[in-house]
Amino acid sequence: MKNKTKKYINKVVDHLVNETKIEYDREKLYVPFFKTRSGGISYDSLFLPKDPHTYYSYFALPLNLSFAFSRYCKNMYGVMDGEIEYIWHQYRNRLDDKIKNYG
Repeated sequence: MKNKTKKYINKVVDHLVNETKIEYDREKLYVPFFKTRSGGISYDSLFLPKDPHTYYSYFALPLNLSFAFSRYCKNMYGVMDGEIEYIWHQYRNRLDDKIKNYG
């Protein structure tokens, strides 16, 4: 990935993380790319499996979440298909760190 592209992608990840609201006590996430009637989605929806040695692929997301994430990133930020998985991993890792370091 070119340096200029990587810089832009990192800005996209920054925006996604900043747009995501975390309700720590209820373990809920309010993500910009997926709206639910109940309000948020559980941590487990994005962070399973919890085993740190297991590679969690973007493609292992429930179909409705992966489609929503992909569509949102393409429509809002103009990213390409080949960049989506990288963005997902960066986003997931940043949120995971934010949740682990809370408190």
